[in-house]
Amino acid sequence: MRFLGIADESGVERLVSLGIKREPLAYWVTSALKNGESRPAWCRMALSDAGELLAAHVFDSWSGAGDPGDVPTFVQLLGHVDEAAASALLAHDLSAFDASVVEARVVIESDASPSLRAQRNRWPAILEAAGFVREVDRVRLTWPADAPVPRPSSRLTFVPVSEFPESSLLRIFAEVADGSVDNSQRTFRASAGRDAEAAGRLRQALGRDFPASWFVIGVDAAGDPVGYVQSARVHGDRAILAELGVIESQRGRRYAHDLLAYGTAAVLDAGVTMITSDTDEANRFMRAAFARAGYLEFATRHDFRWVRPRTIG
Repeated sequence: MRFLGIADESGVERLVSLGIKREPLAYWVTSALKNGESRPAWCRMALSDAGELLAAHVFDSWSGAGDPGDVPTFVQLLGHVDEAAASALLAHDLSAFDASVVEARVVIESDASPSLRAQRNRWPAILEAAGFVREVDRVRLTWPADAPVPRPSSRLTFVPVSEFPESSLLRIFAEVADGSVDNSQRTFRASAGRDAEAAGRLRQALGRDFPASWFVIGVDAAGDPVGYVQSARVHGDRAILAELGVIESQRGRRYAHDLLAYGTAAVLDAGVTMITSDTDEANRFMRAAFARAGYLEFATRHDFRWVRPRTIG
């Protein structure tokens, strides 16, 4: 068995050939290569001695500064015909590349075809065999097609983040994570600290593709910030509701509903018809806010994390 990367973008078609949804996979890989988030050497294949493609995955990277990093931080499985080969390829690459923490996720839509469901139901076993640990289960939500555009109440004014100094944004992001039940916020804060978690999440948000009106701070009648919402563009006519949070001292007043309505309306008013978002399966408050707004849960998402073992001596 041989492990290798592709030479250039011309190899993407073969790389994704074991996937069920080849077209979106190819689009994602090609975009990651063009943006510098991945590299041909990180687009990996396991081949039999006879040259048969047995498994494939792609690493990409996003640094804490909001730019592509020099080591992989995320891996996306693409497909396999040999589960042992897929795990062996992954274990080899994790050892070979100089990464300390790598994340992965498995998404299964409720209306997935039997073949897609069967393939992705095996991915957790492949990841765990390579040393990944299941970190959190999440749900994926979507705005129903042809549903009326939601509108926020008049309680809040929505101000683009560009009108706030960085110090104010950092304070708001930190206060949103205070007392949060969101797994990623709690995990990052526990390892990096309060200020570093807020700064990292803000940098990531500012690195997304969004018009000014899609990333705003909600301000109440007294002029005090209550939280933020960010929608962002992804490929085609699709957008994600990427960030939504209410400051800890402002919770319990259903401001999440107004922020969610604003973020959804901003996208729909721009002519984008498909909006998705994710939240922790255990976050019943946010799931209830999405349900009240009219979103539907359409998929499960299982997040995994690999941490390089410490060497002794």
